[in-house]
Amino acid sequence: MTDAKILVVDDNDMVRSVAQQMLVALGYEAAVVESGERALEEFSESDFDLILLDLDMPEMSGAQVYNALRERVPDLKIVFMTGHSVREVQGMDYVAYLSKPFTLAAIRETIEGALAA
Repeated sequence: MTDAKILVVDDNDMVRSVAQQMLVALGYEAAVVESGERALEEFSESDFDLILLDLDMPEMSGAQVYNALRERVPDLKIVFMTGHSVREVQGMDYVAYLSKPFTLAAIRETIEGALAA
């Protein structure tokens, strides 16, 4: 499903840039935002098939964004991205977990699996 629209939410410029380039190279439409607040705004303005969501962000954490998005769209497909332990996402209903830094192969496999879920 290469026509999927994906929103990348990460406070790190390099991660956003690399993720967007990889997603576009894989044939996906990718939008990027730098904060949880911007993610909620962007999500309100456009439909996304999947969210790549950083857990560790200032001001509004990935967990807070997750909760706000789940209230709006309970079955939204969310992939968490973090350089930390998977322990941080225990108890949350997410389709996949992507460890940073990630490779093109890892992002392809994770996105394909998440969209098929």
